[in-house]
Amino acid sequence: MQTISATPRYRISEASRRVGLHPRTLMLYERLGLLVPQRRGHQRRYSDDDLRWLGCIREINHRGGVSLAGIRAFLHHLPCWALRNCAMRAVRDVSPGHFDCESAAREVGEILQGRASDECKQCGYYRSVMALRARPGSATH
Repeated sequence: MQTISATPRYRISEASRRVGLHPRTLMLYERLGLLVPQRRGHQRRYSDDDLRWLGCIREINHRGGVSLAGIRAFLHHLPCWALRNCAMRAVRDVSPGHFDCESAAREVGEILQGRASDECKQCGYYRSVMALRARPGSATH
């Protein structure tokens, strides 16, 4: 089984090259709230997990014909653990036959209101999303 790393290690130029998207496209995805890379100072850093997600966004948008706004709207109903490799995903069954959309939407609401589990609050992705949401004028605000 291949392990996907959540360690941010790629700069935007390397990440964009690896996924076949222009660096400005990655910045657009970030501005729309579709992707939240971790940062080291002012530099964006992408993990293997981020690269996998970028590939998903590209496929959904280009081959699936779903607009970026549609992807963004859909993501407001999924908790991050449904998309990322983390401790919370390990204890939940996210297979299509068992995934509970109503519970997931309720959990997203809790997370966005700052009432996430302790495990989520320790997650770098969660902290990045909360920091992005706190910025005045952010797309996810």
